[in-house]
Amino acid sequence: MIPLLVAVLLWGVSNFFFKIAVGRLPAIAVLGWEMIAVVGTVSAVLYWERTGLDFSDRAGMIWALLGGSTVVLGGYFFLKALGSTKLAIAMPFSALNVLVSALLGILILGERLSLVHTIGALGMVISAILLSLPEGK
Repeated sequence: MIPLLVAVLLWGVSNFFFKIAVGRLPAIAVLGWEMIAVVGTVSAVLYWERTGLDFSDRAGMIWALLGGSTVVLGGYFFLKALGSTKLAIAMPFSALNVLVSALLGILILGERLSLVHTIGALGMVISAILLSLPEGK
């Protein structure tokens, strides 16, 4: 559970940094600087973990490359959105990405959601709708 909490904290802080960055640079420039940081950080983590890339499973490599590509493209559009959207609105709305993952898990992988998880997902949708309403409503 500790690694999950660290991930949430780091992702939250990173989006705060990105909001500041897109106020000063175009989204594509921020994405470029982000990718430079990614290469450096991944290199450091690979060194720290005393490991390297695993080339043993080509299908796994393709899925990882697809995941990386969609993360980068999603990040680009998120950065564009941050340029014109309040962080307090963009972040909760972007958290709906977990619903896309859950839906794909249900439809393609045959996973199931409990009643509690389904209610939580509906709560996320309601929250996103409420956060996207104009102020004063």
